[in-house]
Amino acid sequence: MSMEEKKNKWWGYVHISGSLQAKRYFGPEDIQEANESPFCKQVVGPFDAKDRDEALEIVKQKALSPPNEIS
Repeated sequence: MSMEEKKNKWWGYVHISGSLQAKRYFGPEDIQEANESPFCKQVVGPFDAKDRDEALEIVKQKALSPPNEIS
């Protein structure tokens, strides 16, 4: 019997410099503050990921998706 790997909630954004950032998600205020920041070009999430590396990959995929496919 295998145990399912625990995943945490994450969110991320594209910085105006073009760098991708992944952060642990603790509540709606995380994303609200990012949306209000002049340094965030695009915000994605929250979403589940097992670690920061997986979270960054998800941010990359979602940031490169057409706008109507971003969640």
